[in-house]
Amino acid sequence: MAKEDKTPTATTTAVATAVAAATAAPKEGDVILKGEPIAPIDAVEPEPEPEPDWTPPVIDEVGPVTEQPVTPDPTEPTEPAPGPDVSLEVEKGEASLDEVPNVVPGPEMVADGGSAVTNIMLRRIEKHLRHLKGEVGFASIEEQRLEQVSFIETVGESTSLDFEKFKIVTDALIRMIVDNKELFRSGEALRFLKNLQGHYSQQSINRYTDYVTFLTKIAVNWTNRARLRQQTDIATVIADLREVGKQNVTMYFNTLVAAR
Repeated sequence: MAKEDKTPTATTTAVATAVAAATAAPKEGDVILKGEPIAPIDAVEPEPEPEPDWTPPVIDEVGPVTEQPVTPDPTEPTEPAPGPDVSLEVEKGEASLDEVPNVVPGPEMVADGGSAVTNIMLRRIEKHLRHLKGEVGFASIEEQRLEQVSFIETVGESTSLDFEKFKIVTDALIRMIVDNKELFRSGEALRFLKNLQGHYSQQSINRYTDYVTFLTKIAVNWTNRARLRQQTDIATVIADLREVGKQNVTMYFNTLVAAR
């Protein structure tokens, strides 16, 4: 009988290779079959969310007004400029507005022309400023979002008050900005908005950004605010406001820029 040839053929070699490949550890992209170990979900670290592409606005000051000196008529009574009370810091040549009081009267002790609603709004302004200045932090991003949304809606609601109450709240907003000029001029006061993108109406975010930028422009250029009449398109500022808001903001702006 002839001796059996045990030399492996090409066919048996291919079969052995296939069996070895089937029993090897799965590679990335392979389908994991039932019975094979699967890494727990908690062990996979989620990818961080990409930072939104957001650039805060920067507010510039306008140049000084060049006008012919006017000799005041001593017989005419001098009237205080409308809007927030202003005292001039001679050394810096900048306007300094009175700070919002630390203790705002309660509903039973409202300020002249104010109401329980305006007092609540003044408290919200104080609270938000403390967050903007870093005096009070947030336990989470969600808490930061809720604070910013609440303040956006407070500012939006203020534009729909009757004019005298609207003026009280807006004066307080401008006082806040003047007392913290660099925070607002640099755009840092709007930094929380970047975490709202995708979580809140973009139209509301844009409307709030435009309105605060408008108020910042007034506050930063307070001593030269008369020039803002030619440099501000008030129709664009009020475009997305309700009718009562359009009237309030227009009247407030016209009164301020008319003051000398």
